[in-house]
Amino acid sequence: MQNSSSLGRTIRIERRLSSGGFGRVFQATHIPTGRPLAVKLLVSGPGAAREASILSYLRDKGPFVMFIGVFEAEPGVSALALELLGAPLHEAVKTNSHFWFQKRKVYTQTLQCLERLHELGIMHRDIKPGNFCVGLMGSQKRKVKLVDFGLAVQVEGETDEVRKPGFVGTAHFASPFVHNGFEYCFLDDMISLFYVWVDLSIGLPWRELTTLESVFEVKAKTKLASLGQAVGGPIEKVGIWLGALCFHPEARIQPLDFTTLYSLLGEEKSC
Repeated sequence: MQNSSSLGRTIRIERRLSSGGFGRVFQATHIPTGRPLAVKLLVSGPGAAREASILSYLRDKGPFVMFIGVFEAEPGVSALALELLGAPLHEAVKTNSHFWFQKRKVYTQTLQCLERLHELGIMHRDIKPGNFCVGLMGSQKRKVKLVDFGLAVQVEGETDEVRKPGFVGTAHFASPFVHNGFEYCFLDDMISLFYVWVDLSIGLPWRELTTLESVFEVKAKTKLASLGQAVGGPIEKVGIWLGALCFHPEARIQPLDFTTLYSLLGEEKSC
């Protein structure tokens, strides 16, 4: 990982790609090589340091955006240099009919992202369509990668302040347990991924609602099994399984059974 003493002087930031509550992402160029990059700008502090640390730990360990380094863009602003990826998943499935035709490919690749992240002891805490992007180059072209680890935490080693119960994530995709103030767990990431699958297939019933309260009001009345049934196929099976799992308190303290999840999707568990 390169640091500010060398990396910052070799990167030219160009155009804005996206903005969010925790940072802005720009397209950039590594001047010596001409390589296109993405640069995420965010306020310097513990949050930026934690995201850089998690990204560094994840480098070359799975289907995650590749971390190149961190530098100070200006006083008080940290810059995370990342590989440049293609469109977020929700845009990719709208513009590429061939990609979306293979629905099971989308389900499986996003599940592989989550499985590997959890194997490495990290909860993402903001699973949503916009945090999966499609690779652009070489062997990674058209492969789904997980991005944006600004809210991610390691299961071991985080402080109580970081992991304290309370709402975290994005309203439309957060687990009902998170709305209700439960401490976040692996199961909540999976429920969010299930919502992603439903949203990409038919749209979530609360898609047009704009407040946390209104979203939760509808979400609380909508069973996972019912959402799965509306989509049909393997997603119906996953919805039934997830819905039943939510009634078992031990599910909130145990790792997810990815072997069963792959089986429900009609796939073999990834290696």
